[in-house]
Order: sequence, then structure tokens, then C-alpha cells
Amino acid sequence: MLRTFVLRLSLIICLFPYTGNSLAVEILFSRYSVSDGLASNFVNCVWQDPRGLIWVGTDNGLQRFDGSKFTSFYQNSNQQKLPALAVHQILRDARSTMWIRMGSRIGTFNTFNYTFKEVKVVSQKPIPPRAEYYLRRDFKGNLLLTVLKVGIFTYNESKRIFEENKNVLYVPADLGINHAFEDRTTGNYWLSTDKGLALYNFKDKKIYNHTNPGWNKAFSKQPGLYKNVTHLHIDKQRRYWIVSWAGGTPKTYCYDEQKGRFTTDTAGLNSDNGYFEIRDFKESQNILWAYGLHFLKIFGQHEKGFYTFYNDKSTYGIKFNSINHIFEDREKNVWIASDNGLYAAKVIFDEAKHGIIKKWHNEDAITSVLQTSDSHLLLSTSGRDIEPLKTSGRDIMPAPAYRDVIYKNQPKGDKAFHMVCDMQEHTQSKTLWLTCHNGRLIKHNLVSRTSQFLNPAAFNNKNVRQVAEDKSGNLWFGTQSGGLIRLAAADIGTNKFQGVLNFKVGISKLYVDKQNRLWVATEGKGLYEVSTKDYKVKKALTADKAPGYSLSDNSIKDIIQYNDSIFYVAAGNLDILNIKNGKVEQLTLYDGLPFTSVSSLQLDSSGDLWLSTIGGLCTYDFKRRFFRLYDQKDGLITTTSADNLLQTSARLQDNQLLFAGGNNYVLFDPDQIKDKKRPDKVTITDFKLFNNNLPVDSILKLDKFTLNSNQNSITIEFATLNYNRRNKLKYYYKLEGADNNWVESDGPIAANYAYLPPGDYTFQVKSVNSQGLESMEVTSLPIRIKPAFWQTWWFLLLVSSAIAGIIYFGYRLRLNQLMEVQKIRERVARDLHDDMGSTLSTINILSEMAKVKVKSDTVSAGDYISKISDNSIRMMEAMDDIVWSIKPSNDSIQKITARMREFAAGILEPKNIDYSFVLDEKVKELTLDMEARRDLFLIFKEAINNLAKYSGASTADIQFYQKDNKLILQIEDNGKGFDPNQAEQGNGLLNMKKRSDRLKAKFTIKSEMGLGTEICLELPLT
Repeated sequence: MLRTFVLRLSLIICLFPYTGNSLAVEILFSRYSVSDGLASNFVNCVWQDPRGLIWVGTDNGLQRFDGSKFTSFYQNSNQQKLPALAVHQILRDARSTMWIRMGSRIGTFNTFNYTFKEVKVVSQKPIPPRAEYYLRRDFKGNLLLTVLKVGIFTYNESKRIFEENKNVLYVPADLGINHAFEDRTTGNYWLSTDKGLALYNFKDKKIYNHTNPGWNKAFSKQPGLYKNVTHLHIDKQRRYWIVSWAGGTPKTYCYDEQKGRFTTDTAGLNSDNGYFEIRDFKESQNILWAYGLHFLKIFGQHEKGFYTFYNDKSTYGIKFNSINHIFEDREKNVWIASDNGLYAAKVIFDEAKHGIIKKWHNEDAITSVLQTSDSHLLLSTSGRDIEPLKTSGRDIMPAPAYRDVIYKNQPKGDKAFHMVCDMQEHTQSKTLWLTCHNGRLIKHNLVSRTSQFLNPAAFNNKNVRQVAEDKSGNLWFGTQSGGLIRLAAADIGTNKFQGVLNFKVGISKLYVDKQNRLWVATEGKGLYEVSTKDYKVKKALTADKAPGYSLSDNSIKDIIQYNDSIFYVAAGNLDILNIKNGKVEQLTLYDGLPFTSVSSLQLDSSGDLWLSTIGGLCTYDFKRRFFRLYDQKDGLITTTSADNLLQTSARLQDNQLLFAGGNNYVLFDPDQIKDKKRPDKVTITDFKLFNNNLPVDSILKLDKFTLNSNQNSITIEFATLNYNRRNKLKYYYKLEGADNNWVESDGPIAANYAYLPPGDYTFQVKSVNSQGLESMEVTSLPIRIKPAFWQTWWFLLLVSSAIAGIIYFGYRLRLNQLMEVQKIRERVARDLHDDMGSTLSTINILSEMAKVKVKSDTVSAGDYISKISDNSIRMMEAMDDIVWSIKPSNDSIQKITARMREFAAGILEPKNIDYSFVLDEKVKELTLDMEARRDLFLIFKEAINNLAKYSGASTADIQFYQKDNKLILQIEDNGKGFDPNQAEQGNGLLNMKKRSDRLKAKFTIKSEMGLGTEICLELPLT
């Protein structure tokens, strides 16, 4: 859990800030521990990389911090993985390579692929196993490794080793080196050794110490520098801070180079309780820190020495045994690595001042604040009257004499005058009014410096909670019992009070707006508008009104006017009242209000609303509808208990704001606290693929990050690496190609996208601060998700082509079918025309001739009729052939051969020709299309007709069989035969040849005179 620590320089320092060269600082801390994700509370070092990420070395390894979460790097399982050891140092070399020291193991860590490459130390002498190491980079770019009591080794980049190099820096082992400090001005190295302080001259490559002539005379007069010097640091003012253990205990010397002598500025370094060690010094924002074991102090110019600036017994104090490292980031935050977690320090100069008043009783809480016309700040309390402070510019000093003047001649024994509820300075009369318990009032004349202690009857001994002055100079008072009492401007001198209203409930606030309307806030009956002219209630607002017109609560703490129509009301939540239409907008936690229990309201010079809550101070921007919480990282303490619960406030003449409550107050300049600068560019801190972290540094180095089609669920985490204000920003992101508009990051600062389709995307992210200023530039990350092969253009083209081919094939098939049907129609028409037409013509002619001869020549007429009968039979047979060939059920060979057998029997048997018809079983299941079936049958029919008419045969053999993927029809007879070469080619043979050609079949006739005839048709089946 993040804990806050407010480091105050004590009440005296807070109330008496030094002028001149003094710092008069406050230091506010935030603590990170294992509860926040830190690997271990034993933190050894801190470092910030060029991108702005904080790297932390702990006893439990290395982590990276982006302001929100800590990330570890021990999931990598390759051979170059980072050793799982305690990390003691992190730094970068001149090439911005990250170096890590883990005890005696040293190497480079690649943030792109999370790999570690170890670098060996090569020494001519053996290094003791328990030797201590210290790694640093000098201003010349050299990487130096100090091995205590052994020597200093320089990194050789070509050999990738640390080795002794006399051309850079060489220290003999007998000196017992403890520490080396490079003087940036001269380029020389100051050596802290067991044999005292020494200087390595970079030019002549020699070492000098107190034994050499010409050694610094002031140094020569300090025997404590002759041995066991452990540390030296030169600050920006050229003061040498030297730590020596010559006497067996640590003693620090301060040599002022400009004065040429040792000074007494070491106060605080040599006087501390118990055992301690000073291990190093650090300068940040002109503050010099000294730290080590049981030691942490800063240097004060006024004190001329170091002093302890924290309270380790406070609940919010910094607690440690050892401070191991102090690091300043680019925002000037100071990070402290301790054995009790990681601390981030915010150093505050003039932008804010925190103060504490002493309590006399437990109930002594600050009740109101007031700035007087004579430059005093008054804090009233509920038990110890007032705490006066004198303001001079930005300085605040106690002014106890001011209180004494006011309370001079006070009535003895009346404690009610010490219980002050509210204060008001009357503008015209220059009188200061203090309202007290039991109806008491203190009227103090700022001119004559005299006071009147009053107990007017109009107040009926009730606590006077509030006082306010209207635009006409009238004073208005509100009591605990609900009485509203008026003191006219004309009666200020006579103290003639007039009771005007009684709300019968405690009055918690009186407020006069710009239109001179008096607003009365109560502790249970809501808010009332009262006319300052006729004292009548003009408007009553409660929590019992209709939705949209009611307050959040009837107990009102404060009210302030934003413009002519808009008022802010502290009613538990923040209510916005529009007096023109009576509407009330309640802003709660759901609307971004950081904490509830709003108690006090102030407008700054920019019109932004500042409000105090149970969690501290925040602002509200009416135009942007934006809340912004302020805490210790901004220089304002966070409310943690009743002691610093801020319940009253005032805006000072110089536009500073003063909030107070409990026994604490804070005075600050809003313009210095608010976000005036544009936020830094947002940094992408993590990239997750299906919740697995990928090396984000290597991703950001790519022109475009490419993923496979199945790598389409991503999480991108981001942050503005400003550790003071990172969680005070709004983040907006957009994935171009998926999002049409900017998306506000609500909750975790991350963007999640699941199952993205293939395509090119650009992830963009920006931040916006409380003033509406966007980050300096939009952060972009191009991303490409490759399509699967079935989503590629070539595959789609191939599929499209295939579909087009199928469609075209179907079209062609349909077209061919239509053409086949057309052919059938044409053939049927042709056959009908050829066979039927000629036959019908013949029948017509014969019938006409028979009609002529029927009376004159009956014999001839009979012949004609006989011929008509024959032609009719042939026409019927032809028609039957046409119908049979068209019918689809006759496509099989069985049907064809059955008709052939029937036809052969009808022709051959009347001629007494003995015949055989053999059908191979293999061909029974074959089918032929209509054209092939018809042509095959007609060839067979012509052959059988010729055999019956002309062969004179007595036997005939007909065979149907399959051979070599061919259907063979073979017809043989034992007739007289003929010579095929001498025979006339009649229509029958020509038709047979023509039909066989259409079938792409081989047609042969073998015949010899007297040996019969063989006809063979070979029809391919493919």
C-alpha cells in the first residue's frame, strides 16, 4: 500500500522560513513496498533509462517501474537470461547500454530481448572472494570498476573485460583503495584509501598524497586524512566533504576550496547517536544529502551544517536502517533506496507551505481563517482562541503579540472568548469581529488596537457559528440554534443587533454573493436564499425536492458563486446549483469526484474550484467537467486523519489559497501547483499478446510490428512517465483501422483488443491534464496483422477464379445441354423430314395413282395400294426408331441389344437364316448416350438388312463384347460375299461409314467372293 510521508522541518522552520540563501524547504515522500508490487523492501539502487522508466535493484532481483506497476524480468528461459541474484547497481555507459552489478557479477542487460551478457574481471592478482565492488562511469566516458582493497579496473570494449589500464587510472593494491571521485573541473581522481587521501593526476598518470612535496598544506595539517579515508565528495560550491575512520569512528571534514581552508560546516555529520556510517553524498536542486547506515541528513545554509529533517517515529515518517542509494530523476524527484522500501521525494520550495499549530486540548481544531488588511493571517480555534501569523511576501512568521493585543483586557474567567468559531473584518470601520461560544463576540478596532468583549442579548447565549458582511456593510451572524442576526452598518458603533429569522437548526455557513444575496447553509434543513433588504426567505433548497432539483443532503458545509447563475454547494457531494432554472446537478464518485464529504470551497484566480474532501484537496473545472486530485506528489499533503482534515479556507489578497483543519494548515499558490505544462509524450510500457509480455523496447524499434493471423488479441499498456502527475492525467487511445473515435482509458491504463481481423493498424495514445493541455505529441505504434493463407489476395483470387470457372463450366455445360437438345430437335426434324417426308410424299403419289387406276385398272391399283402399305410400315418403323432412340431408359446396352435381337429376328427368321446373338456379360452395364445409341443401332440395322437382302447366307453370327476398353460389334455370315473394292458404294455403306465416324469408331468390312462377309465396329469407351 502506498504510504505518504510529510517531512516538515519542525514548527520553527515552518513558521520561521529563512531568507537569503536559505532553502526553507519541505520534503514530501511517497513510499513503495512489496504491497505495491516491489520485489523486496530491501532496495539497493535506482536508475532511470532514456525513455524515463525507473529501474530498481533489490535483494530479490531487477524490476522496472512505470509509475503504476513494477515489472520483473525472470520469465526468460534462454541461456542468456538474467541471473536470479540481488541487484546492487544499475547504470549506463556512454553508448546508453544498461549495466548491472550483482555482487561480483557484472554485465550488460539488453532491454530489447531481456538477455544478460556477463563481463569478466581480469586481475593479475587474485581477488578475495568477499571483496566489495563498485561500478561507475567517469565524465570521460570510461567505465570504472573499483574492487575495494584491490584496485580500479577499466572496461576494455574490444575484449569485453575489465582490466587494469595505466593509461586511464591505475591504483596500486598496497594503497587499499576504498573510493574514487573524479573532479570534473580538473579531470583528476581523488582516491580514498587505507593510506589516506590521494590524488591521481590524469595528465602525468601519477599519484600524490601527504608524503609528496607540494601537497595541499591544509590537507597536510589534518592527520585524520593520513589513513583510513573512505569517501570524498566535491559539491557544486567546491567544498570537499571527506569521511575518515582514522580514529576508529567516522569523522567528516569540509574543505572550502574558495576559502582555502577547512570549515566548521560539518556540524551534524560528526554528532549523531549510536553507530552510523556515511557512505555517499548526493546533490539535488541545490540540496546536499548525506546518507548511509543509520544516517540521512541534508545540509542547511542557515544552520551551516547538516540536520535531521524527518521524524522516524511518525506514522508517516521515513523508517530505515540503511540508505543504500539516492538518485535524482529528470523531473528532479529524489528516489531513495532503503532497506525499508523505495521512497520518492518531492522537494517543495515556495509553491506551498504546510504548518502546524500546537494543541492545548484535544478539541483545539482550526475553525476559520482570515487575512486582515494589516497583512496578518488569523487561524481561529475551538479551544485556544486564535493563532496569528505575519505574512511578508512568501514568508510566514508567528505573531503572538498580535493575539495579545486583541485579548488585552479580556474578562477574567470567561473561557467562551477563547472558543472562536468565525472571524470577519468589517471593511468600513476597520473592526475585526470574532464570533465565540455562548453568544460572545470580540470586536477589535484595527486602528486604535482596542477590543470590546460583548455578550449581546440578541444571541441568547448561543454559540455564534458564522459572520459575514454584505455589500452594504451590514454584518450578519448565524448561531448554533439557527438564529440569524443582523447588525446594520449604521449601528456598527452602537452594537445594536437585530434578530431577523430563526431556522431552528444550526447555521453552518453564511455567504453573500455578487448580487448581495445572503445564502444561509444549515446543518439539517438545506440551503436558503435570504434578501438582505427585507430579510425574507426567497428560496429554499433541500434534499427532498424532485429529482434534478434536490440537493445531495440537507447538511450543507459551504457555498460559493461561480457566475451569475451557477453556484457550487458542499452537500456531502459537490452539487452544482443553477438559480435561473432551479436545477441541481449532483456530482458524486460516479462522476469523478475523488472523495466524498466535501467541506470547504474556494475559487482561484482562473475560476477553477478547489474543494477539500476527506481525502485531501482537489480541483474541478466546470467547462471541462474534470476533477483533479492533489497529493504529496504535487506538494500538498493528503488528508490522513482528523489532525489534517481541511474544513475551512480563504483566498488571500495575492490569490494564494489557505486551507486549514485539525491543527494543520497549508498555504499555496494555485498557479504553481496546477498543471501549467503540457504533459510529456505518452510511453508504451508493455505489449501483451494473449496476456504474455513481449519485449516492448524491441517492438518500438520496428517500423511496423507484424503479427500472424492467429496473434490477434493484444493488450497495450502506456503511461506518461511523469511520476508526480502520472495518475492525475486522462488518457485517450485509438486504434486506427478499428476505432472511429478516441477512447478514454477508464480504470487500468491499457487498451485491449481481442480477435482483430487481418489488416494494417496504427495504435495512437495521448494524455490530457487538468487544464485541458494535451501531451506534446501523439504516440503511435504501427501494427500489421497478417492474413491467413485463405485470407490472402492470391488465395481469394484463386477461389474467385475457381468459382468463376465453375460458374463458366456450369454455363458451358448448360449451353452444351441446350445445344445437344437443339441438335436432337434438328436431327429429329431432319429424320422426320427425310424419312417421314419422303415416305409420305411417295404414299401421296401412289394414292393419287391408285385413285386414277382404281376403276380402269384394278390390278395396277392393287399394286399401288400394296406399295402404300409397305411405305406405311417403313414409316412406322422409322418413327419407332426415332422414338426409341430419344427415350432415356433405352441408354443401357441391354436395351440396345434387346432391340437389336428383336430386329434381327424379324428380318432373318423370315429369310430362314439361322443366326446366333452372343452378348458379353461385361457390356451389360454399359450405357451410351442417345446419339451413340441411335448411330450404333442404325449401323446394326443397315448391316442386318444388307445381310438379309444380298448375302444369300444360311447362317449368321452376331457378337457384342468388350476388349481393350472398346465395345466391339461383330457380324459374320456364310453368304456369297463380295469384293469390297469392286462393290458400288451405295447409301447404306456410306451411311454406315458416316455414322461410325460420328462415333469415332473403327468400321471395317471383310469379304471375299464365296467366303461370306464380316463386318466389325470398334467403339472406344472413353
